[in-house]
Formats: sequence, structure tokens, C-alpha cells
Amino acid sequence: MIPLQIPGATELVVVLLVFAVFVGIVGGIAFLVRRFGNSGKDERIDELEQQVEELQDERDS
Repeated sequence: MIPLQIPGATELVVVLLVFAVFVGIVGGIAFLVRRFGNSGKDERIDELEQQVEELQDERDS
């Protein structure tokens, strides 16, 4: 039977660093996609806010 080879501290640190870099890159890409990919939602929100104000004015008069 071949004994299991358990990595030492140096190997574990390298593996964790590689994992951290990978997670950072994927997280950064996800952040940028969400940040710059709003596809005109701000304009739609402004339109809806204007409609709400118009409806409030109609209700108050």
C-alpha cells in the first residue's frame, strides 16, 4: 500500500494563494459586469420616479 502524501505548509500556502487569486479575478469580473452592465436601468428609474410624482400631483389636486 502506498502511503498518502500530505502537502506541507509551503504547498498549502501556494495552493491558498492560487485560490485567492482565482477568486479575486472571478469576483472582480463579476463586480465589473454588475457595475457597468446596468443597461439603461437608471433612465427607467428616472421615468418611474417622474410618473410617481405626476400621480401624486393628480391625487393631491
